[in-house]
Amino acid sequence: MDLANVPFPDPPDGCRDPELWTLLAQFEFVRWMHQVHHELLPDYERLCGALVGNMERVVAALDESEPLFRLRAAIFAIAQYRQRVDLILRMLDDPEAYVRAKIAWLMFEIADPRVEDRLVELLLTDSDPEVRGSAGHGLAGQNPLSAIPLLIRALDTDHAADQHGHTVSWLAASALDEMMGTEFMAERKGSLCTFPDSPPDPQSVREHAIAFLERLRREGCH
Repeated sequence: MDLANVPFPDPPDGCRDPELWTLLAQFEFVRWMHQVHHELLPDYERLCGALVGNMERVVAALDESEPLFRLRAAIFAIAQYRQRVDLILRMLDDPEAYVRAKIAWLMFEIADPRVEDRLVELLLTDSDPEVRGSAGHGLAGQNPLSAIPLLIRALDTDHAADQHGHTVSWLAASALDEMMGTEFMAERKGSLCTFPDSPPDPQSVREHAIAFLERLRREGCH
């Protein structure tokens, strides 16, 4: 596969850094495709190096007017600056709901009290169901003692659905399932899946989450 033959979109109107837009668009494509098309690995390494060498421009792109530009810049910045919680909090406050949702989802990998506080706000108060559901997923990577009660509350009470048809309740149950390492919400996807044949079971997730939380409290976990 030759990147020169891939029809990447032109920079949006008002884009202040067209070259960076193209670099991020190419990187977004290659970072997934190089796992299948191994001939793209040199392109992946080249693009990653180019972006790392221009991190000031990547961070500046968080102020671009185009949401997709901001999102791509945010995803790359998070990968490089996991310790820059100030940047992460800024991304979680993006005015575009789908940007907030994507960044909140990624917070499963970054445990930090300040990030957790912001995810709690998003779960409880954001007007967009996709953001609330993604915040629940992000909370699954935070302190279970504080996250589990909030996720149980969302499971019980927030039945609003996002544009994909996923309810916040369902995503909260899935987040609890992932946090505990159980498979009550696993869905069989073809014959190669090793998950149980039984359908997803949010009620079992809830019951086990309560028991899991009580055990953590007895053990004095933090």
